[in-house]
Amino acid sequence: MKHPRPGRRKSSMDEPEGSISRRRFIRDVSVGTAGLAVAAALPGLARSAIGSREKLSKVVIARHPDSVLGASDFDPSLVGELVNTAVTEFTGQQAPGLAWAQIFPGLTASSVVGIKINCINRNCSSHPEVAYAIAEGLASIPIEGGNFPRNNIIIWDRLDWEISNAGYTRYSGSDPDTVRCIGTNEPGYDYDTGSTINVNGVNCNPSRILTQHTDYLINLAVLKNHSGPGVTLGLKNHLGSIHNPSSLPHGDMDPELPVLNAKIRDELGDKHRLTIIDSLVGIISGGPSGSPQIIYGGVVLGADPVATDFVGRQVLADNGCLTTGNAGYIDTAAGDPYYLGTNDPEQIDLVEHSPIPPATREHVDKMIRFHKEGLATALQVEWAVNRYARGK
Repeated sequence: MKHPRPGRRKSSMDEPEGSISRRRFIRDVSVGTAGLAVAAALPGLARSAIGSREKLSKVVIARHPDSVLGASDFDPSLVGELVNTAVTEFTGQQAPGLAWAQIFPGLTASSVVGIKINCINRNCSSHPEVAYAIAEGLASIPIEGGNFPRNNIIIWDRLDWEISNAGYTRYSGSDPDTVRCIGTNEPGYDYDTGSTINVNGVNCNPSRILTQHTDYLINLAVLKNHSGPGVTLGLKNHLGSIHNPSSLPHGDMDPELPVLNAKIRDELGDKHRLTIIDSLVGIISGGPSGSPQIIYGGVVLGADPVATDFVGRQVLADNGCLTTGNAGYIDTAAGDPYYLGTNDPEQIDLVEHSPIPPATREHVDKMIRFHKEGLATALQVEWAVNRYARGK
């Protein structure tokens, strides 16, 4: 099945037409002891001029070839800058604090934001470098005379040991300047009658982190294929939000995944604010297990969960994945009765920075100014300085 590609508008920071960032290419490289393929950029296709961009679902791709140092080694400064670039492009706000605040307009100093990661495959999980860069962005939000407390951020998945195996440090304490990181095994699953959701006849109990301990959700998915449902991205990441994912029918999981996501939205409160696909590396064959086979060196970010998965599916297809045709659940999720987002390429405003603009002295000075104004953290400034010092 060939999926229509979303349109792409040219950003003010794009390379000139015909530059290396606009060519489609795939070449093999050796990275440490693992052989990975360098992933191709999405082709630059013009978006049809229908409606206004404000009515479209915006999705941003931010990439840098040097963000991946090895098969499981990443540059934290470049990863942080990828996340910053994606969120500031997405919102149109230059300061990280203002960009993240725009995504969470109702946020208070007592709100809690959950970042749902995917750690079932330790070799290709949501990487800590991306998750903590997101947390740092949240910590830059100005709020009530200060900044959003890091302890009001919970990075979570199913089990503590899976999180630890993926490189995270488990923390459940109350230090206001430390991000919490826990598995659902700590608070457990919510068996209250009002929280049980029925997915095509299967009763599923969601994580208490989702139902009782967080007010907002960021879905941090991974770029992977799957022999059954085709791809493992944002919508499928919610299998890790319930106690019995193996009880749902296998195969293409259509319509089980649309039903699950719609029930979480409609019956547990609509907490979703962003889907971010960690696309530093990816699996295009044999997933979701095994080691990554391609370097993409980027993140994909959007508020529309269907549009973001649509773009992620296309990234996998463009880089040789042969199972994307099985992922019809993404298209089902867009339609009646779910309406979880759009799968219409004419309704997706795709912006790709490949690579992100180089760090200039002006960029560093701007980040320093934002820090003085309480709109960027010291670590975000450090990322910019490190990148500038290395000519990245």
